[in-house]
Amino acid sequence: MAPEREDLLSAAYRCLRGLPEQVEAVISASPLTVVSAGAGTGKTQTLSQRFAWLLASDRDLTTDRILVLTFTEKAAREMHDRIRETLVRWKEEGGRELSHLDDRLSRIDDAYISTIHSFAMKVIKESGLILNIDPAARIVTKPEEELWWKTFAEMTGDLSLGRIKSMLSEKWAARAEELFSERHFKDLVNHYGPERLAEISRNASEKLGSFGRTPDDLWEQSADELMSDIGSRRHVFGEIWETWQGTVFPAVRADLTENPGRCFARLKEIGCEFYEKEPDEEELRRFAILLIEEGLSDLQGCSRKIMGSISEALGEKLTEWRDRRRREVLMASPLREEELVLSRLLCRTSALGWQCWESERQRGFILTNNDLIRYAGQVLKMDPDFGSRFSHILADEFQDTDGLQDELLNGLWKEGRNTLFIVGDIKQSIYRFRHANLKIFGRYISTAKDGDGGRTSYI
Repeated sequence: MAPEREDLLSAAYRCLRGLPEQVEAVISASPLTVVSAGAGTGKTQTLSQRFAWLLASDRDLTTDRILVLTFTEKAAREMHDRIRETLVRWKEEGGRELSHLDDRLSRIDDAYISTIHSFAMKVIKESGLILNIDPAARIVTKPEEELWWKTFAEMTGDLSLGRIKSMLSEKWAARAEELFSERHFKDLVNHYGPERLAEISRNASEKLGSFGRTPDDLWEQSADELMSDIGSRRHVFGEIWETWQGTVFPAVRADLTENPGRCFARLKEIGCEFYEKEPDEEELRRFAILLIEEGLSDLQGCSRKIMGSISEALGEKLTEWRDRRRREVLMASPLREEELVLSRLLCRTSALGWQCWESERQRGFILTNNDLIRYAGQVLKMDPDFGSRFSHILADEFQDTDGLQDELLNGLWKEGRNTLFIVGDIKQSIYRFRHANLKIFGRYISTAKDGDGGRTSYI
């Protein structure tokens, strides 16, 4: 190694902080480095130091050649600030050998540090002509989405076949007519209710869409596939139990005991009923349903103190947690015998709602987060050299990755062209994003362990 290069690495190495495992991960030269770290172990520090190490150890590397992906805007802002702080410290401590970091600091805003969805939007806008996407396309707002699914519920409840057909292509209009003429379709609407049917359809579009599936796939889905899908979601009952019995109730038990108020009186009763129980699968399901449908059903005028404590323990607003988990419990609940008869119609009604929503968004040039990832992935397939603009890719909170996001990442990372450095906590995903696929993180861990030149670090 040339003396100048040796001095450079020595100066950069002296700036490193953290445990030996963190340092080894930060300086890894492997094409794939996977860091599995628990809460409070310094994941952000590891990523920010990785960014600084890459720049410090390579005078020719510029900030715009490093891509950092996170999952929330807040995390992206915090990562940007932490990277800046780390570079400032390294520049001051590194002396003459790291003087080139002064220029990198002045260009820190050129770095791609963003959420995966913001990055996907950038890819689409830069390559929009390839996909023929209207430049005026925008992200759908939550109120818009809520209003549309309410409209679909109304159309379904009123059996408004004409309104639904007017939104669809010839193929799907024919399918809608076929569905509405089914002998048991009215029974389906009466059994579930239009609001619940709309909720099932919406959840199916989000869940299956995150795996790259389409309304056509759902239309053709069999009853056996539906039951298998429901069975695969039953882990949600255990997750709810673990969250409340292990985290939430211990945090608010004193307040619930002292003064729950009218609003949380039923929640207190549920907490007492299941206190220190060892539930079987049926009891887990019963607890989840009672909690959501009775304990948290009406939160108007509730104690702000208890609401705040619960939200803090959950890591998100209580109302958002309740609504999200309600959909998951609905989709994970086993079908009764009479529901099995209607299961094929349920798949097709869900597919129809999904396709109507797709058509509505296409007319209004509206995109969802799944659209962003899917379209960006298509760009990368059509332009495989796009990822070559990045020498290094860093991804945070990787346990929250779903199938579409994994495809996008695979379109960016190519061994021999750039490096991939991912950080995550395999134990945290159950409390986070609904459609994350924990197997993806596990697969990368296995690849790093078994592949040539890969590296896995546990912090």
